[in-house]
Amino acid sequence: MESGELITQISSVLNSIPCGFVTIKAEKKDGDYEIVFINDYLMDCLGIEHTDDYSNLGIRFTDIIYPIDKKISMDSLDVVVDENPVTNTYRISLHSENPLWMLSRHQRLYYEGSMYYFITMISIEDFMQTEAFPKDISNTWSELANNINIGLAIFSETNGVVSTIAVNDALVSFANSIGTALDGKTRMWTPELLAALFNQNICTFCLDEDTHIVKHMIDAAKRNGGSNCRFRLRGSTPENTVYIQSTCCIKQINDIKYNFYVTFQNVTSQALFEKELSESKDALFELSYYDHLTNVQNRNAYTEKIDNIKKIARHNVGIAFADLNGLKKTNDLLGHIYGDQMIKQFAEILMKYFSKEEIFRISGDEFVIVRENVSKESFQNTMYSVIQDSISANNLASIGYIWKDQVSDLKRRANQAEEIMYVRKQQFHEYEAKEESAQHRILAEVLENDLLANKYSMYLHPRADVSTDEIHEAEALIRKTDDYGNIILPYEFIPQFEKEYLVYKLDYFMLDNACRFLSEYEATHEDTFNLTVNISKTTISDIDFFKNLTEIFNRYDFDHRSLSLEITQSGEKMDKMRLENYIKQIKEYGVTVALDDVGKDSSSLIMLTMEGIDTITIDRSLIAHYKYPKAGKLLKHMIGMSHELGLKVVAEGVETSDMKNVLSDMDCDQYQGFLISEPLSETDFKEKYL
Repeated sequence: MESGELITQISSVLNSIPCGFVTIKAEKKDGDYEIVFINDYLMDCLGIEHTDDYSNLGIRFTDIIYPIDKKISMDSLDVVVDENPVTNTYRISLHSENPLWMLSRHQRLYYEGSMYYFITMISIEDFMQTEAFPKDISNTWSELANNINIGLAIFSETNGVVSTIAVNDALVSFANSIGTALDGKTRMWTPELLAALFNQNICTFCLDEDTHIVKHMIDAAKRNGGSNCRFRLRGSTPENTVYIQSTCCIKQINDIKYNFYVTFQNVTSQALFEKELSESKDALFELSYYDHLTNVQNRNAYTEKIDNIKKIARHNVGIAFADLNGLKKTNDLLGHIYGDQMIKQFAEILMKYFSKEEIFRISGDEFVIVRENVSKESFQNTMYSVIQDSISANNLASIGYIWKDQVSDLKRRANQAEEIMYVRKQQFHEYEAKEESAQHRILAEVLENDLLANKYSMYLHPRADVSTDEIHEAEALIRKTDDYGNIILPYEFIPQFEKEYLVYKLDYFMLDNACRFLSEYEATHEDTFNLTVNISKTTISDIDFFKNLTEIFNRYDFDHRSLSLEITQSGEKMDKMRLENYIKQIKEYGVTVALDDVGKDSSSLIMLTMEGIDTITIDRSLIAHYKYPKAGKLLKHMIGMSHELGLKVVAEGVETSDMKNVLSDMDCDQYQGFLISEPLSETDFKEKYL
């Protein structure tokens, strides 16, 4: 059904009610609302000839509102929420010089994809024209007041003295309900009690700190004939606040006497909704224009700043461009938490000298500073302080800056500051290269001294046969002892040596100790014992690797078949063909070759197809998930596939008998882990297993 058909069907009903009714469409045309329907009663009030064709009336909604009261009526429309109609008091007029007072109720409704306002108007002109002030509250005034279905109080003021004339039943119910809403206690107000309370204090409903709001409403009503306000109910707390919307219309009787007609409405849900909406807008603004990590402005704000300066040139502007030194390296080596700390540290330095509105973080490691109306000397002194603070904080950033007496293209000037910054960035890189070279030499010397001081040693982690639990093999692992005798695990020192490309020294150290161990064992035992040593791809690709390997093998007498070099898959990338060539040369020494970390994130199954691989070790990360159906199936098929390729399979990180039994069912060859033992020193290992 079209909206016009609906209104036609109900127009007879709307024309029979003794009050005004008007429907307007929420979409503004020419800055005003279109009248969709107006009933006969309201046409009579406005002096309009009855018609069913409302489009030919030639008037919009605000045309029927008395000019002084237009803002009140429009404000009432603006705050309407679907579930919370708004009641207000204002005057209407059209062709008449004498406006009519109306108590108006606004409600909105969506229909057929459009939104409409439905406005009911009840005349309160009788209140405004009556000049009698009977003392008894139970009189004609009360009867008139009770015709209004919203809380209403009627007052008289003579020479500043206020007396209550009437309080309607709706206001009594209102007072009882809002009091209960605050603390849950039942109220028993009566019209007489409320009247006595208002006689003592016309601001009795509001918090003391909101008294000025109500007084302002009354003063404004005296000047304009009507006004409204919103205040917090007395007894409200931050956790439980009740908001009251009040309207006041006034009839001046003579120079010293006024009639007041004040309505009260609980608008808490509407107020909280508006507050939430306002906070959401503030939060969206913060997200749109501020960087959440540093709390300075972001690239969106910078773009807007550029556009504003294009419209109006600025004078005496200082511009700086800053780029953090080594942020990517920090993120890669230490993680983004440390990188974020760098960013925040530099932002704090900037905020010592500039406001947040002058600082823009335009990318991960880049900042722009714009200060207007500043002298050249002052800006240069400020930037000197920023640069000194940055240098003191481990040379945190490279900074370039310029000052211009007039700027109309901020982006171009910022680019000039950026070019200056790059010159200083290059100086930083040259300094950093020297520092890294010195650091590399120092670390190499420290490592050599620690090796000579026996701070590094070989530990052995036993491997057992899955079917027999016999131990004839172990993995050699490096450990470091600090100055206090504490054992330091590899993950604490290996990454630093990998970064400085010094890990090969540790690999050669472990290879030498493994060969020594095997030589000593075979000198005192008739059987052989197998030992696996980890070796990195970086070490294998060392130009002197095979020369050093030969020298180590020549120092010790042992069966080379008892030694296995286990190639790690992490670290330096190496193509399959090149690695196969290295493995082929290693095999010529008679040693076996194993592939480590199979099943780990960085591993590749294609490596299993390389010629020369004898053994694979399945990483503990896959073994630990053996109970999960998919992981269990993958583990089973990986073991079976490896056997089909002629490879021996070792499972790492086995900690329970259940794990070991599952591996046995899958025909895994060997296992190692805490189920057997933790890694042991050479002495402890020999005592326990040899």
